[in-house]
This record gives sequence, structure tokens and C-alpha cells, in this order.
Amino acid sequence: MQTNYKKAIIFLDGINCKIKSPEVMEAIVYSLKCLKIPYEIYSEHKNGFNVLKNDMNQDGVLYILNDSAAYHMCEKPNILMTRSPIWVQSTVKPNTIGVFTREMLLGHHAEFIACIARNTPVVQPSDLMAPHNYILVNDYESDDLDTVARNGLAAISWRIMSAKDIHAKVLFQKSEEPGLPKVNDILKEGLEVMEHPDDIIIFINRDICMVPEATTMIRNYMENYGIDAVSARRVDVEEYKMHTFDELQKKPPFAGIDLFAFKRNALVLEDILPVDLYIGKYFWDTYWNVMIDHELPYNIIYHINHNSEWKEDLHNKHNVHNKRTVHENLTHIPFDYNNSKRI
Repeated sequence: MQTNYKKAIIFLDGINCKIKSPEVMEAIVYSLKCLKIPYEIYSEHKNGFNVLKNDMNQDGVLYILNDSAAYHMCEKPNILMTRSPIWVQSTVKPNTIGVFTREMLLGHHAEFIACIARNTPVVQPSDLMAPHNYILVNDYESDDLDTVARNGLAAISWRIMSAKDIHAKVLFQKSEEPGLPKVNDILKEGLEVMEHPDDIIIFINRDICMVPEATTMIRNYMENYGIDAVSARRVDVEEYKMHTFDELQKKPPFAGIDLFAFKRNALVLEDILPVDLYIGKYFWDTYWNVMIDHELPYNIIYHINHNSEWKEDLHNKHNVHNKRTVHENLTHIPFDYNNSKRI
């Protein structure tokens, strides 16, 4: 692939897929200036498809295109700017080095810049059948009204998200074994549902809300980087309401990790599945996060702030088990306990 571009051509017009947001154009131009890549903004014309095809296939040019005829004609390195509903995106091509939505671009300029500098084709689909994005949660009953309210708000957010991603499905895991379930057992059950090689399973706590664009951003990020697992930190909020992606970007992420996404054959599963750790107790999320070692840079999940039950008795048997087990499995890996990541 080309690495030293003589210029970039930006073309975001079209009848059905035109990107009208001036903020998107400003972010693209800013990123190109950071990389010192000259650019031009291509305009619609009526000179015919042959002219368009020739213009979209110049040597030494990076193309930044929306999901239009220009994208389908372009056989040179390009970045695809697309809408948030993942089911309306075109199948990516071998010459595409990145796929971004408005939210991904505005949420973190550095990722767009890194995509151009990395200059690596995105992961190609295994086939043209649409993969699923499974939301895996441990469903449990509670007689605490605050817990019921938090869980209900989370479920509403998943329902709204399903309008953006018609291939999203929620998997409610109910443990038939007595006692507190283990996170690795929950994940094992979820993995059994996956059939398509490009399926993604997203493990979250029961009271975690997701913005409507969450699954699209997770999948695009993983395929842009060619990774098979990623984690994400939550944002703590006080108001019982649906929060937008734009609102969450103004808030700092919490230290804890509350989302883990895996492709079906993710290599890290070999490190995670054999290790017994109790859900809702000390340090299980730290262990998973350290093993995955890839964090989503966008705020896509949120959570009503409340007192955590596991903190009330750090010496109960489940907390002690988790702490001992994590320590035994991480003694060979230097990491920062305060920020839950490798050093």
C-alpha cells in the first residue's frame, strides 16, 4: 500500500449518502494537516462515470470517501466514511485502510490520524452473510428498587441500539447452578451461540447502558486494527435518562472496565476461559482487561453511579478467591493496578 501520499481527495457528496456535517469535514482536514498531507475537496459533476472513475484512481492519492459510487469505483487506498447503522454499510474492499463513522471521527481525532499513518487494509469479511453482535449479560433478579431501575434503563438503551444495528441480539444468561456465577462460565455459554466466523460477543454487566452507535464503533475499531478482542471503560452518570454519544465525550471515563468484546476465535480466550472468577466481585475485570490489552478510545457505555456491593466486604470468600486467582495468573505480567492495564 502507498505510504507517502502526494495528496488526499475528499469526496463526501452523493444523493443518498451525502455527509453534510461541517464538523466531519473540519476533523478530516485537521487530521490531514497534522500529517502534512495536501488535500482537495472533490465536487459532484455531470461529466460521466468514466471521468469519475479516472479521478478516483490517481496514483499517490489517498481517498476519503462516503459510501457512494465513487467508493465502489476507487481501487486506490481509501478511508470509508459511513453512517452509524452498521447494516447499511457497504462491504469493505481490500484497498480500504479504515472505516469511520461521524462519532468515531469526532470522538477521537488521533484514531483517524493513526489509521492513515498505519496504512493497513481493514479486516476483510469472511463471507457476505451478515455477522451478529451479541450482547451477553448475566440476568439476575433483585428486590432492590435502585438495582431494578438501573437494569431497566440499561435494557431500554439496548432496545434503542437495536434500531441502529438490526443484527444485534441480547443473550440473557441465567445460571442454573446455585451460588454466584463465574464470568468465564457465562462467557462459555455465550460463545456456544456464535456461528458466523465474524460474530462478535460483547460481555457487559447487567446495569450497563450502551449508546445507539456502540456496536458499530466496536466492530469498526476491531476491524480497522485487525484485533479480535477489545475492552471499554464506562462513564458514571447521575441522571436516569438516555445519554447520547456526544454527551458522554464530555465526561471522564471511570477507572473500571465494564465491556469486553471478542471475536469467536479470539486468541485471548485461551487465557480467560480456564480462569474461574466470580462476577460482581473484586478484580475479575482487571484480569480480563490486562489479558486483552486493547482498550476502545471512545466513551460508548455508561452507568448510573451507585455504591458497589463488592466494596462492602473485601474479605468475603468470593473477593478473596478473585484476588488470589488474579494474583496467581498475573505474577508474570507487570501491570498498573490503579489503571488496570499492562505497564
